[in-house]
Amino acid sequence: MDPITGLVASKAIQEVSKAILPSGDPKAAETAPADKSSSSDFEAYMRQILPASTGNTVNEEQLFAALIQERITALKGEEAGQKFQEAFTKNKQAMRRADGYTPVEDAARAALKEMVSQEVLTSEEADTIHSQAFAGAQLDDNKDALYDGRGGEGDNTIAIETLDAALLAARALVEKYDSGELEAELKPYATTVSNKAPHGSGAVGTEITSDSVAVGSEQVTASGGHVDGPNGFLWKPASDNDGKLVVLLPESFTGKVASVILKNEDDEKVEKGRASGVANGGREHFRFNRSGEDYPDNITVEVKFKNGKVKTFKIPDPSKRYD
Repeated sequence: MDPITGLVASKAIQEVSKAILPSGDPKAAETAPADKSSSSDFEAYMRQILPASTGNTVNEEQLFAALIQERITALKGEEAGQKFQEAFTKNKQAMRRADGYTPVEDAARAALKEMVSQEVLTSEEADTIHSQAFAGAQLDDNKDALYDGRGGEGDNTIAIETLDAALLAARALVEKYDSGELEAELKPYATTVSNKAPHGSGAVGTEITSDSVAVGSEQVTASGGHVDGPNGFLWKPASDNDGKLVVLLPESFTGKVASVILKNEDDEKVEKGRASGVANGGREHFRFNRSGEDYPDNITVEVKFKNGKVKTFKIPDPSKRYD
């Protein structure tokens, strides 16, 4: 049986429902059903906490964050849900880029981590909540990633749905989780990361998996093109040390890397990096002989691990910073 029963949320969400009843009708409270169904409670609460800018549509990242808050409230009550919302808002502000882009998924996951560190949730509870929210937020055929609503026509990194349809689908899953009929595929909150590059960056991370990339931290503010967020991968075309290219790898890679090699579009070796120590958040540094602008476009950073695995990062414009 899933530990999240929804019994606590029923009371909390009913209070939200009361708060959003039409105030202009003095008989609104009298005419409202005394026992609201759990489905209408869920939808009322979700509509209350989703951003006002959502309008009649919602994207996967927005739905993911709202579902985390709903699941926390269901398990721990309104106060815990409010703590998550405050942490989520703080992380969104800290992670907002200069161009206005905010990685909502990363901010929600960072806030969930704070709930564990503050002992609002146990790690097991956070894993269950994260797994259910990730599954419940899926709006397209790609079940391994969450996307927002930014982009143009034909962009396959857009995942939006009408609010009514999205909430209907999410509610159906939540009811199955709460009844024990269904169990969400485990996606641990502490090691699951997005394997996509945000819009406008062009950077692509290949085979970036949960056992290889550290979860983003608010300690570093992303700038330039985006790959996996703060304290993760960094392509810095001109290092402060010598003005030449330096590549920093995620902290979780430290001690596991055998080599870092640059390859061109024909998969030919361009240069092998020199390991130069660990710094800046426990990340290994690999230095190269030229500045980033002197390398060919669409260059690939190939990271070979001591266990034989390979991870690659594609850099469209090597003269720009990607992190």
